[in-house]
Amino acid sequence: MGQRDLVAGLAGVLAVTLLPSALRADSQTNTIVASEMRQAGHACDNPRNAQRDTEASKPGRTVWDLQCDQGTFRVTINQDGSAEVEPAE
Repeated sequence: MGQRDLVAGLAGVLAVTLLPSALRADSQTNTIVASEMRQAGHACDNPRNAQRDTEASKPGRTVWDLQCDQGTFRVTINQDGSAEVEPAE
């Protein structure tokens, strides 16, 4: 086995190993943002596609756009743990 084959093999192993954790991280993000939304009194069934809005986020305020069965929402999670929820435009 040559060095090129070894590198290609290791790259394949890393891709297979890291892909499930990346997908799991996305699922965890969806679940966490939806949980914050629910604690703020809003329904969110089947949360998916949580995307952080880095331009709108500021220190102490993290802004997410989250799709649920009920629609797409902008969820702002404040440093104190409170969340603000509004329909995304």
